[in-house]
Order: sequence, then structure tokens, then C-alpha cells
Amino acid sequence: MNEILQQILDNQVETNKKIEALEANMEGRFAQVEERFVQIEERFEQVEERFAQMEKRLGQMEERIVQIEKRIVQMEERFVLVEGRLDKVEEKIELLTSQTTQAYHDLVEIITNQKEDITQNFTPLVETAFWADKTLHLEKEIYPGATVRKTPNSEHEGKP
Repeated sequence: MNEILQQILDNQVETNKKIEALEANMEGRFAQVEERFVQIEERFEQVEERFAQMEKRLGQMEERIVQIEKRIVQMEERFVLVEGRLDKVEEKIELLTSQTTQAYHDLVEIITNQKEDITQNFTPLVETAFWADKTLHLEKEIYPGATVRKTPNSEHEGKP
């Protein structure tokens, strides 16, 4: 019976060693699991921080979009104002062009009329001067030694 008891004790010692080995193995694995859990928690915190940053960036982007939309509205309003001003400028240009064209035609008509008036008034003067000159030359030819009467323009006699 001693042998049986010894064998039971040996089996018990062997079982205890196996249990201790399993416990040591389990503790090692538990330590690894705890370490992995800590890593996962750290990673989760990093993910949360990253998510918070992304939310912050999204907020900033939304603010920028709102600003851009406001700028677009302002630009559209300015564009409408500029179009209105451009329309007014075009109207003024058309009016000035029309007025300039009319003034040009009026000026051409005035010049043409004055040219005709000048020509009509100047032609008799030229003819009179021509015949007066001929008369003076004829008098000189007819009366070579005679003095020609003095007229207001006789000082310029012989000069072109």
C-alpha cells in the first residue's frame, strides 16, 4: 500500500507541477493580455484624440465653407452692381457716341455753310482787287510819267 500511496503522492506532485506550470503559463498569458489591453487602451485614446482633431478640422472646414458662401454672395452682389454700372456706362457711351456723331454732322454742316459763305463773300473781293490792279497797271501804261493818286492801299503797290 505504500507503493500505491507513494504512486499517488508522486502523481499528486506531478499534477501539482503541471498545475504550477499551467498557472505560470496562464499568468504569463494573463500578463500578455493585460499588456495588450493597455496597448489597446492607449491606441483607443490615440484614436479618440485623432477623432477630436478630425472633428475640430471639420468644424474649421465648415466655418470656411460658410465664409466662402458669404464671399460668393458678396461677389454676386458686387457683380450685380458692376453689371448695373456697366449698363449705365454703355448707355452713356451710346449717348455720347450719338451726341458726338450729331455734333460732327452739325460741325460739317456749319463748316460747309461757312465755306460757301466765305467763298461767296470772298469771290467779289478778289475780282474787285484783280480789276483794281489791272486798272492801276493800265493807268501806268497810259500815263507813264504821271503820279498815281494815293489810295489807302497804294503804299503796298508793287508788293505781292
